[in-house]
Amino acid sequence: SRATLEEADKKKVTEKDYKGREDFRDKTIITIDGEDAKDLDDAIGIERYGNGYKLYVHIADVSHFVKENSELDKEAILRGTSVYFADRVIPMLPEAISNGVCSLHPGEDKLTMSVVMTISEKGDVIDAKICEGVIKTNHRMSYNNVYEILNGNKELIEKYKDIYDDILLMSELSDILTEKRRKRGYINFNFHEAKFIFDEN
Repeated sequence: SRATLEEADKKKVTEKDYKGREDFRDKTIITIDGEDAKDLDDAIGIERYGNGYKLYVHIADVSHFVKENSELDKEAILRGTSVYFADRVIPMLPEAISNGVCSLHPGEDKLTMSVVMTISEKGDVIDAKICEGVIKTNHRMSYNNVYEILNGNKELIEKYKDIYDDILLMSELSDILTEKRRKRGYINFNFHEAKFIFDEN
């Protein structure tokens, strides 16, 4: 509806929104998504912490902008979810929200719900906290680029040299956590993703 779109267009991140939030803007934070993703709704950061790790997971704080019983909320309830077709998406929320104010684009201040975890060298979570945060991501990475970097692509390693050590550390922790899951008997649903390529017709 027009009222929903008008409400969405008014949503902005302002200085007063930072009050009471933990400020993570001085941390190295990246998003990792598919090449053609538009709504970047989660981001991660990592640090070496003793023999273990400090892992930061940031999720776009949609609830800050979509209040209960607002026009946006009513429209979202009617739609229920975003619907993904082969060549388009019908979003649950207007693009001004999903791809705009709530999308964690590099170099922009964004509001998040954040989880900070201290993880041992064995992959055990020994401490965790959840808080409202404000972040500014450093890079928008793709799965392909990260894969290439981890496989020694010199050009990409040079391009992303400021986060190269972080990506190696993330991979290290990922291997530890994957091994823990394997020992617990997890099922690896490693499916190939179907992708449709369209011409002008």
